[in-house]
Amino acid sequence: MKATKLKCIALSLAIASSFAHAAQIKVDEDTVFKPTGKGFGAVDNDATERAKRSAAKAARVSRTQIVYHGGPVMTNPTKLYYIWYGNWSSYTKAQQILVAFGSGIGGTPAFNVNTSYTSAAGAKVVNNVQLAGQYSDNYSKGKALSDQNILDVVTAAISSNSLPNDPNALYFVLTSPDVTETSGFGSQYCGWHANATIGANDVKYSFVGNPITIAPAGCGVNSPSPNGDGGADAMASVMYHELSETVSDPDGNAWYDGSGNENGDKCAWNFGTTFKATNGASANQTFASRQWLLQQMWLNVGAGSCVQKY
Repeated sequence: MKATKLKCIALSLAIASSFAHAAQIKVDEDTVFKPTGKGFGAVDNDATERAKRSAAKAARVSRTQIVYHGGPVMTNPTKLYYIWYGNWSSYTKAQQILVAFGSGIGGTPAFNVNTSYTSAAGAKVVNNVQLAGQYSDNYSKGKALSDQNILDVVTAAISSNSLPNDPNALYFVLTSPDVTETSGFGSQYCGWHANATIGANDVKYSFVGNPITIAPAGCGVNSPSPNGDGGADAMASVMYHELSETVSDPDGNAWYDGSGNENGDKCAWNFGTTFKATNGASANQTFASRQWLLQQMWLNVGAGSCVQKY
């Protein structure tokens, strides 16, 4: 994965700084990693010690295979809530594209790849996603957001009853092109997903920024793009990545490989076979009466592979 095109995996705010020292840690074939939230794997000391005590190579965690670590997956229909952060008044076309994505991704062969992930009881992620609500936030935390600010924005939307507190949902904080995320938007990642306790619920949320001015090269802004808006089309691809990682690994303790990669990370910026969209752009998916260029997803069947559909 190119350094300029890093995506996040399940962010645990308590360990968000742990990856900063990863380059100083000597690793060997037994070192096991876990997701950190910024596309990096942090050393899992407990799992590494277990691996080093294991005499059988077969018992050690694979660096390439996604394996189950015991945590929950999202086995109920997933609701999406959009928080439009910043000023989107000049980007109504982008909003229309992203609304079409959220309204149409459920039930598609693309999202069906996520049904290959199961809970401890064997229940599958279901191929059912609904865009359930939208809310606008007019720069309540300014134009330079920290990771904590993103959580604050989600918490405020729920606490004010502008959006419901829904444990079966993913809250997307979608920022306008003039807003940056200070922990590395465009240089370390293009989006990330996380979870936090809000009220009595484990709430899942995600940051995805519009990269058209801040990070066009690093976050996949193409011209032409399938829907004629490079920023929105790039966001849709990252949103699919984060949505898939959320349903299969919502708390960062379910499905990932020995390097800390979740299902989206293993196929980041891998689009597979493409076709020419109506406007001449490259595309690889069709749904919601639109064409899309979405990153592939890791199918957890057999040896596993990056696929466009299942």
